[in-house]
Amino acid sequence: MVIVASLLFGASATKKASAQQVPGNAPFINSWLVSGPFDSPVVDKQYECEADGSKTPVDGKAEITPKVGDSLSFGNESRKWEYFDDRIYNRNYDDYQDLYGYYSVKKGVDTRNKYVYAHTYVYSPVEQQAYLNVGASGSYRLYANDSCLTNPSTPVEVQKDLTKQAVQLHAGWNKLMIQIKHTYTEDVNSNGVPIAKDQNVAFLGFYGRVADQNGNEIDGLVNSVTGPSESLQIVSQGLSTDDAIHTPLPKNSMPTGYKEWPYVWNKSASNNKYGVSASAFQFMAAGGAPGYT
Repeated sequence: MVIVASLLFGASATKKASAQQVPGNAPFINSWLVSGPFDSPVVDKQYECEADGSKTPVDGKAEITPKVGDSLSFGNESRKWEYFDDRIYNRNYDDYQDLYGYYSVKKGVDTRNKYVYAHTYVYSPVEQQAYLNVGASGSYRLYANDSCLTNPSTPVEVQKDLTKQAVQLHAGWNKLMIQIKHTYTEDVNSNGVPIAKDQNVAFLGFYGRVADQNGNEIDGLVNSVTGPSESLQIVSQGLSTDDAIHTPLPKNSMPTGYKEWPYVWNKSASNNKYGVSASAFQFMAAGGAPGYT
């Protein structure tokens, strides 16, 4: 059995944000496995994704089943899957996953016009239809259980729930993945000096959650970065990487708490749709038989 906690922490610091609120009470997923950046869409190469979502394995490659420390690779490109939770070092007042801050700021890795993948496992007690609600920067596409659900999107300003894609969940653990291309343009003047950035594609990040068609929580769903596992364990953890970094990764494995709101949850009391909004912190588990207590 695994603890699901809502905690109160004290701190003197305060943080503010303008985070879009959306209908429904389904929580956003804040812990993911991420891999990248890649120069090309390696998953689409691994599985020749058609417009109708069908897939054809390429060169006898095995299905993609991410685990922390394993590699996602195709051809000469290979990157490890890393545990990622933006709240540990950045924002716990919003559910946005800032991949630009992680790759470009922390690691000093150029992500412009490259691909990054985010993956989670979702357990469903029965076979049922749900919706994978995603909003991301740049051009993105969605996958479930190794099938393409969408074509790459047209870049727009990132907001929550930009795409509400129906997905058929199997009974048991399901694989959900987001591919994001950091489509980047920059206007320059005659001597090549940048003068403006396209606000729709200048950064790299996303929101993601699983909900019913109205954005509400579906009973019995559990998400985890580990998915099927023989050992019963808590899998919430800190950040770590083998890559060189510009600034140290935080050593804590849980977000910083603030006395102004429960750990970690906030919703604006006003009717302004851009009020502060963040999902409650929840430990993730693996093994045994979900759900967990």
